[in-house]
Order: sequence, then structure tokens, then C-alpha cells
Amino acid sequence: MHEWKHHITLGNRQFVNHDFDRAQSSYAAALQAAERLFPRWSEPNEAVSMIVVTHHNIADLYQKLGLVCSARHVLEKAHSMLLNALSNTPSNHARHQALLRGTIKTYAALNRHKNCCLLASSDEDIVPTEQLVTRGLNLSIR
Repeated sequence: MHEWKHHITLGNRQFVNHDFDRAQSSYAAALQAAERLFPRWSEPNEAVSMIVVTHHNIADLYQKLGLVCSARHVLEKAHSMLLNALSNTPSNHARHQALLRGTIKTYAALNRHKNCCLLASSDEDIVPTEQLVTRGLNLSIR
């Protein structure tokens, strides 16, 4: 947990300072630590939080860089990972509640991102939300 916390805190500082390349490296290190620790978790809430926070921070970074579909992909990965763990955990187990809370958070984040990536097939094809309504009609919103 200490290693993960170090990397995520460092990445957050770098993100705030607009040092996005270093933030991405720090978040990648945090993700590696979280994924390594997740299967061997002893404290369910901490384990799920590491997965959720790390993926959400990476998605926020991608969103800031205009990589909207990549942000969504990261959130989908986190959601899928938690759903898979949830489906393999008995409902009376302490991990079940932590996983359920985590899937609710990732699902909510995915819903927030869905409109941003609605008509885009790749990050190069991003359509700003205000253009979604007028696409193909040659209209602009003023």
C-alpha cells in the first residue's frame, strides 16, 4: 500500500503542475502496484480504492490530454476487473461489499464519459458534446 500511495501522490502533484508525462509514468507505477497487490488484499476497502483511484486518475489524465476514448477504455478496464472479482466473491464475504461499492463508482464514471465518446471511433475522431446534436446538419450552436 505504501508503494502505491507514493506513486499516486507523486502523480497527483505532477498532474496539478501540468507535468503530464511524469504524471502518466507515476500513475503507471501506481497501477502496477495496485494490480500486484489486488489479488493478495487483506483490507478490502483499501484494495478496491487502489484500483478505482488509480484508473480514475489515469482516465482524468487522458481526458485532460483530449484522449477521451482512451479515458473510457481505462474506466471500462477497472469496471470489468471489479465485476470479475465481484462475480467470484461470495455475497457474505467482506470483499463483496467493497467490490460492489467500487463497481458503482466505476459505472458512474463510465456514464459521465459516455457522451464524450459517443460518436468517436478513436481519440482522433472526438466530437465535442455541443456538436453531437448538429452533426450532419451543418449547423452550429452559438
